Amino acid sequence: WGLYLLKNKHRNLSLGLILIITLLSSITPIALAKTRQNHLVDFLYDKQNVDETFGIDYQDTAYAIEIIEYFNAYSMEVLFEATKSVEISTLKTFLIDQLQTMFNDENIDLYKLLPYLDTLNRLETLETSLDSSLHNKIYRYLNETTQNGGGFGLTNTSTTADMVSTFFVYNIYTILQETVVNQTVHKTWVLSCNNTDGGYGGDKLIPSTIVTTYFAVYLVNVLGDVNDLVNKTETLEYFKSFYIGDPDNTANFGGYVAEILAD
Repeated sequence: WGLYLLKNKHRNLSLGLILIITLLSSITPIALAKTRQNHLVDFLYDKQNVDETFGIDYQDTAYAIEIIEYFNAYSMEVLFEATKSVEISTLKTFLIDQLQTMFNDENIDLYKLLPYLDTLNRLETLETSLDSSLHNKIYRYLNETTQNGGGFGLTNTSTTADMVSTFFVYNIYTILQETVVNQTVHKTWVLSCNNTDGGYGGDKLIPSTIVTTYFAVYLVNVLGDVNDLVNKTETLEYFKSFYIGDPDNTANFGGYVAEILAD
């Protein structure tokens, strides 16, 4: 009888071990085999703040929400952890308050206005999330940044256009679903910023940079056609000039060096 109990005990122990191993085998792939997508989304949620924003800069939230929307990860259940999610209503309230304060204080910043509107539009279309009064204030302000010779200024008191502001204003118009008038005039101004190196500067007098050249190519394409560039071949060569083709440069080979290090 004692021998029977011992054998039975060992058999039950074996069955128990098999059951545990089976469970672990089914759980481990879920817990350990995280995709790059999971790691990326985890990283973003690790940077989430109590007010539902992300990171430390106003643009951080816009980038985070863009990625979260792309992966449809507004709510993500994680094994053995609390659900990670965006409280959309709270974030919407925060964004609308920021926009309203900006215009109430008459301290409008295009560099903040675009990411705020872009994020809000991703959470809920601006047609329903933005009241008509605020929409009209934004639209009127954008119109006031228009420069007579084409392009847009940084503020509604600016007397000169610059490439960065023109890029931001155009995209705010687009998010608001408003048409940019006199598109040919604006495209002509962008083209006037072309330099002999094939790139485009921040205005007619400023040397080319990668960023302003990118903005110029983008704007020429949306305001007309990319083939309208002054010299598309030279612009491509300008971008290619930042390519690191030296295989001995193991740290940078195959990529494009930042222009501040290009020399």
